[in-house]
Amino acid sequence: MLNDSAVLPWWVLPTLLRRDPTTPKGESLTLPPEQADEFSLWIMSRTRGGGRVAMVLVISILLLFAIRDWVLAPNVALYTTVLRLLAAGLTFGAYKFATSDQPYARRGAYACLYGLILAFGTVVAILPHGYRYSLTALLLIPLGSAMFVPTVAVLMRIQFTTVFIVAVGLTFHPPESSEIITAATTVALVCAVTHVLGSSAIRMRVQQFMFEHKLRDEANRDALTGAYNRRHLWTLGTAELQRARRYERPLSLLLIDIDHFKRINDTYGHDAGDEVIRSLATRITHRVRETDVVCRLGGEEYVVLLPETSLPCAVVVAESLRKIVAESETHVAGNSLRCTISVGVATVRATDPDLETLIKRADVCLYNAKTTRNAVVAVAPGDSRAEAEMTTPEPVAKPEPDPPPATGRRFTRRNIPRA
Repeated sequence: MLNDSAVLPWWVLPTLLRRDPTTPKGESLTLPPEQADEFSLWIMSRTRGGGRVAMVLVISILLLFAIRDWVLAPNVALYTTVLRLLAAGLTFGAYKFATSDQPYARRGAYACLYGLILAFGTVVAILPHGYRYSLTALLLIPLGSAMFVPTVAVLMRIQFTTVFIVAVGLTFHPPESSEIITAATTVALVCAVTHVLGSSAIRMRVQQFMFEHKLRDEANRDALTGAYNRRHLWTLGTAELQRARRYERPLSLLLIDIDHFKRINDTYGHDAGDEVIRSLATRITHRVRETDVVCRLGGEEYVVLLPETSLPCAVVVAESLRKIVAESETHVAGNSLRCTISVGVATVRATDPDLETLIKRADVCLYNAKTTRNAVVAVAPGDSRAEAEMTTPEPVAKPEPDPPPATGRRFTRRNIPRA
């Protein structure tokens, strides 16, 4: 049972329940679904040190409890010792899963945790007056789980499971009438303290993760357009290149440049040029998939990384981007600006040592596209000479008039019409 030293002062609870003053009043601490797995890995990477200490302490306490069982209840000590050894193994398993980066690690940690609660609850049910010796320790298990659970809802489910196991265990050895109030008070007090401390720890952890994620995202973004910057392109592009070569999957890259951009700056000013750059980033982002990577390489150049995309499909994407930009208008200070883009397309080869090689090959295509402007140029895979092939149809030439009908005169080399 809890003694007076384990009870928090009454004035501590409002402080723990109060919102952190660094969090804006209207800001929610709920993680979006796409960040849930990243948050779980983030937690597990930070629980190794504290988790190791907690695991050693829990296993040591379980072994000491096993020795105490032989002193207080030798007739059932054999069964409780087996259960406590099982609980020790489950504690070690929960720690190993909680500090692993495998996709199934979180479920494994939860399974070990629920198994630990069940084993500990069985000990409480088997031991005579087990609620006196092991009830508080069982109710504190959810507090330890707050180290790696991602949300308060998960913590509440663990607490509910623990209280249910306690209720079932007490039916085998119900407390005396004079101790019912004490047992009920112990359960309520330990659950309240666990919920307050655990919820506060989880909320602070979520807030820290969101703050770090925001700083990291801002460091990887271009301030003008919101697209990824060159540094992040090299990080993501290298990872995608390694994955494509390892699993022999297609990977393509678009290198995009705005045509006659200097003319826009000279005619309408740099503010208009910045607006054109921003609008182009928006149109590219809305056209490509969420899995594609849009980066501003510098100035008016963009790189679009297309995973799982072959060269013909990349050409289709580039053509659609070229048409969308050519048909769109950018409104700046009452002026409607139209611009075009040139696109170089390249696909990864087995001989590419790094991402820079792929970008250089796309740059060769872009150079050829800039000769005509408003064009898409692609490199055929396996072409060692890196010769570019125009994929945008050139303007159709006007047909020449048909040759005059034969009049019986002889055609000389000079007056034969060209086909």
